[in-house]
Amino acid sequence: MFSLEISFVIGSNKRHEFLQTARTLMSPGHNGEMAHREAIFERVTAPERFVWSERFDTRQALETRLHSSTIHTLLGAIDVLGRVEGIEVYEGQPKPEILQSELPPWAGGEA
Repeated sequence: MFSLEISFVIGSNKRHEFLQTARTLMSPGHNGEMAHREAIFERVTAPERFVWSERFDTRQALETRLHSSTIHTLLGAIDVLGRVEGIEVYEGQPKPEILQSELPPWAGGEA
């Protein structure tokens, strides 16, 4: 499994416009057979910060996606409406920050 994550900032006055673009880019016509799963996450504590996340079964599928018009369109939209903060590629699925720490006993962790 290979993962692509793009972190970016979109101002609140451009949020709706970006989400409309994202819905189009996530439609079956743009996704094709390449991405195993794709999603957009918005930080609750920082509502202008987003992460675009995609998972692929093979390195070839990831590389094909990186050169696709969908990713170029996404990065263009982010550039016009906000700014990219980082692009990361992982082999395997990265664990969200919350899962990297120990759970407290009240949340099912060990005492």
